[in-house]
This record gives sequence, structure tokens and C-alpha cells, in this order.
Amino acid sequence: MERCSICRGRFKDNVCSRCGTDLTVLLSIEKQVESQLEQALYQLQVSNLEAAKLAIERSLQLKRSPFAVKLYNFINSIPLSKLQPENIQFNCRDKACLVSTTKQKLSSSTQREPIGGLRIVL
Repeated sequence: MERCSICRGRFKDNVCSRCGTDLTVLLSIEKQVESQLEQALYQLQVSNLEAAKLAIERSLQLKRSPFAVKLYNFINSIPLSKLQPENIQFNCRDKACLVSTTKQKLSSSTQREPIGGLRIVL
């Protein structure tokens, strides 16, 4: 979140400088959303589809972003029988790289295209 959700003003130290709203709770939720998205991607990497589904569903309960919806649809399109460790290829070495490149790719991709640093070969 870059601006206050109440007045769209800038904030510093979790308090809006324009309207004085304390944004601590909202910023905490935003961090939880990012954490759940990272967890979903990590669980895909280790071929744990059920945990990936759970993590993305938790993320969507907190915030329904276009990235999370596309990742949810992508995860649900993978046949469980096809998800094997040898079918998953990651080009990134860490979660931050994976989340960044995946977000960029999902924002402009169709459901079956490889996403960012992640590629699932079915």
C-alpha cells in the first residue's frame, strides 16, 4: 500500500499525514498477504499442491488481487497426478526473485504459459 486507503494521502510511520488514520492493521494484513503468496509459490516448488492451494486461499481471504486470482486459477488447473518434482523448474534462487518475476508474468499471461521463474511441464 502506497497511499492511505481513506483519503489517498501519503503516510509515514504507519499514520496518514493528511487525515491521521493509523494504518498499522492494514499494513500488517498486506504483509500477511505477501507472505501467503510466497508460501503458495514455495509449496508449488516442493510439489505440495494441497499446501499451495491452502496458502493461496488464505491470501485471497485477506485481499483479492489480480495476481492471487490468477495464481489460484493456475494452481487449480494443475492435475494432481502430473505434479511431480521433476516437472517443476524454477529459474530463481530465492522467494523474492520468484514472487517478483511471477507477478510480472502473471499480469500479462494466459493460464497455461510459464510464469516468471516457475515452469510446470505437464
